Amino acid sequence: MQRMDSTGSNIPVTSSSNKSNSSSTS
Repeated sequence: MQRMDSTGSNIPVTSSSNKSNSSSTS
C-alpha cells in the first residue's frame, strides 16, 4: 500500500515514513 504525502509523492508506507510524512494526510 502507498499513501500520497504532503508533496504529492507516492511513498511506501512503513512505520517510520507513515508517521513522519503521511501525518499531514492522515
